[in-house]
Amino acid sequence: MHETAYADTGNPLLAWSAWRLARTEGLTVPEWVLRYIYVAADKLWRAANPDRLKDSPRAPAPIIAEALGMTRRGPGTVFSDFWDEPFEIWLAALVYFESRGHGKPYLVWESVAKQWSASEATVRRAWDKWKYLFSQPDTPPHGPIPHAK
Repeated sequence: MHETAYADTGNPLLAWSAWRLARTEGLTVPEWVLRYIYVAADKLWRAANPDRLKDSPRAPAPIIAEALGMTRRGPGTVFSDFWDEPFEIWLAALVYFESRGHGKPYLVWESVAKQWSASEATVRRAWDKWKYLFSQPDTPPHGPIPHAK
């Protein structure tokens, strides 16, 4: 999930979260995380060039944030996005699992919204944004696969 969400959003906290999870659980750090760290380290190294820094009016914090990919245009930050995205994915997952029996996600938006103190519009937007994570077009929602006659 981390890699897919990172590919979609570019939020570097997903890479850091995957790194932390791998290290905590004794797993191999995924290659995509190592690529992110390599690129960020290279940008930091180049930004630390004494010739670039001595004449730069910029404070170190924005240079570091830029190198780590932690700058955003528009509303929100990588931090608010990081905490909002898992909630959105959770809502989409609930819609998926609660609608598997009938295949009509819109029928469960209201109940999911009430259950998680969200608006129906929030649930619908979360579903529209993240439903691809749960789609399995060739897999029936439940029960045996009917045999062709």
